[in-house]
Amino acid sequence: MDTGVAGWSGTIPAFIDEEARQIRLALEEFVEDAGDSQIRAWQNSIPQLKAVMSHYLGERSDENNGAVLEYALPMEQGRRPDVIVLDNGLVVVLELKGYGIVKQEDLDQASAYARDLRHYHSMCRDRDVIAILVPLQRRGPWEEMDDVLICGPDLLPGLLQQITAKSSATPLNSDEFLSGDYEPMPTLVEAARRMFEDGDLPNIRRARAATDPALETSMRILKNAAETRSRKLILLSGVPGAGKTLVGIRLSYDRSTLSLAIPRLMKRAGGIEEYVDPTITSVFLSGNGPLVEVLQDALGKESKNFVRPFEDMSNIILENVEVIGFPMNMY
Repeated sequence: MDTGVAGWSGTIPAFIDEEARQIRLALEEFVEDAGDSQIRAWQNSIPQLKAVMSHYLGERSDENNGAVLEYALPMEQGRRPDVIVLDNGLVVVLELKGYGIVKQEDLDQASAYARDLRHYHSMCRDRDVIAILVPLQRRGPWEEMDDVLICGPDLLPGLLQQITAKSSATPLNSDEFLSGDYEPMPTLVEAARRMFEDGDLPNIRRARAATDPALETSMRILKNAAETRSRKLILLSGVPGAGKTLVGIRLSYDRSTLSLAIPRLMKRAGGIEEYVDPTITSVFLSGNGPLVEVLQDALGKESKNFVRPFEDMSNIILENVEVIGFPMNMY
């Protein structure tokens, strides 16, 4: 099934019953830039995955479970876990590789997918999210490395049965999973803010005074926009090194914008909906990939909550916008 945020999703029985070719075509349509090697990987892995799921499910015919293929993590530059298995309230990330060896980068990739779902996906809160690296040519006993289970397709059905049997969480199907929000937990947001405010960032602290006037003016504009329910575009100009980027980063981390937040409806597991106050009210977006990488590295591992890449800014449409600009070349 095409969902708009994943290449294919549905129940595990539906995945088993659907033709491998139809699943592959759905993935090709979803991942528009898929190359020949990716398509070949799907051709080889989907039949094996169908066999694994068939052995795993056995005689069961219940549909309170799910399979999600190529789920696009929001605002993550095209990062997509290969397969997410949902059963007995457990979330299992399967990262498939076409060879039989274990590479550190593959372990890191699987671990990062599980970590980000655990920390950012509203439907994964208070659940176990387990990462399994599946080298498709591997055979023999499974093992664990760096919090990632490693298992070939021969023993994967038994491993899935073993780990899902231990779960006591509320059931979760693919529709519920895909309806969830992707946002960081408040503790992660607070850790990032503390790092920015109190961390070892001497260059930023030295430059703060120079950027205070622009920051204060921007905050006045933001508050006025909130009070008048209007939109405003602030343009900063200045020579290289004047502090334009720092103003944007400081605005993203600034706690005073929290008072401008509007509660929004969030979906939780079990069909629960509640209004929550956003913990992040602004994000620094840049189309400069290397700059984003440098900033995220300097500001700590949780900084991606506030500093994120934006690959294509050409699609931004500005309507009813008041343009307010002020130069920074005096700094």
